[in-house]
Amino acid sequence: MARLRRRFSKRRALLEGRGLTGSAWCTVLSVVGDGPELMAACGELGLEGLVAKRLDSIYRPGERSKHWVKAKCPDWRAFHAPRRLSESSSAINPPSE
Repeated sequence: MARLRRRFSKRRALLEGRGLTGSAWCTVLSVVGDGPELMAACGELGLEGLVAKRLDSIYRPGERSKHWVKAKCPDWRAFHAPRRLSESSSAINPPSE
């Protein structure tokens, strides 16, 4: 539990030091700075977006925080948001037969 109270930068260093990989997962890349450039690269690759984390934030299991922000690429949002909205609307108001 003490590890959870460490800053993100310290926890990340511990994670990267373990060299963890598997056949269906890996430790994802972590980059400090260059937010606008990273977001542009995500958009060019057709990715959903990125998660920005404050380096001094602690982990709070099961809680949302302003210290960890999920930012979606504008093109991804434009393509997926209308579809998601129509799917949720039809789930709430199914078409009548």
